[in-house]
Amino acid sequence: QVSLWVNQRATAQLDAGVRLDQAPLCRIEILTLENCEHIVLCLLHHAITDGWSMPNLLQSVHHHYAQLQSQVAEHLPVDQAYIPYRRLLEQQQPQTDAYWQQQLQQPHPGYPLSTLLARDLRQPTRRHRQELAISVQFTAQEQQGLQQFCQHQGFTSSILGLYSWHSVLREIGRHDVTCCGYVVAGRDLPVHGLTQSVGLFNNVVPL
Repeated sequence: QVSLWVNQRATAQLDAGVRLDQAPLCRIEILTLENCEHIVLCLLHHAITDGWSMPNLLQSVHHHYAQLQSQVAEHLPVDQAYIPYRRLLEQQQPQTDAYWQQQLQQPHPGYPLSTLLARDLRQPTRRHRQELAISVQFTAQEQQGLQQFCQHQGFTSSILGLYSWHSVLREIGRHDVTCCGYVVAGRDLPVHGLTQSVGLFNNVVPL
């Protein structure tokens, strides 16, 4: 019954969602169980946090909770990394714009992505087109084997997926050079406390 009740509360939080035009973009609910046990439900919008932040957030909560249990008075630090991070990005923006303006001026071959369509849909007389969707599912054993392979080779499964997508683009586009966006953590800038900060620092770079 307890598990059912907790799942119902969690489902209710998810169904309520978070609206970008209404603060706050996070919602916390503490569920009190028997024997002085508690469960904390935390709903965070991706606009204010990223995957890197979650271990930082949980580690901070556990640390300060342990301090309270030990009755140790501790000043809570203020996370101030985001403002200097944004200022640094703004300072670098002119150089970034100049770089991409130069890249855009160089001739780049087109990519005939019409090869993604079925053969009968490439005819100009057709008015309707349909997207080609390919779904690949892995078993738990296959996923584990894939992760072990990536670890052994020294790269992540995400990089392997990106390489596979580049291979698909190269085949369908008939070009040796392909480009697509890739999400990076954005924590490599020289900003104090950036790696320990909680927030949205993701960036998309072309690869």
